[in-house]
Amino acid sequence: MLYYIGDFLLTTFGKGNNPVGRLLTSNAVLIVLALYVGFSLTRYILPLFFSRLPSDRGREFTLSKEA
Repeated sequence: MLYYIGDFLLTTFGKGNNPVGRLLTSNAVLIVLALYVGFSLTRYILPLFFSRLPSDRGREFTLSKEA
């Protein structure tokens, strides 16, 4: 979706005056943005749901229960 926003900005304001539109149409920039957003969401939002995640209940099925 960011690619289409960048394309819209380029067609609306022109290529020379709009560096944000050029950045949003770059695949490398979009990949880096996706990595940072995915990491941030995982790092800061996932701990909020720890109470709903399953806990380890497979101990009774292992070879040695103490391990």
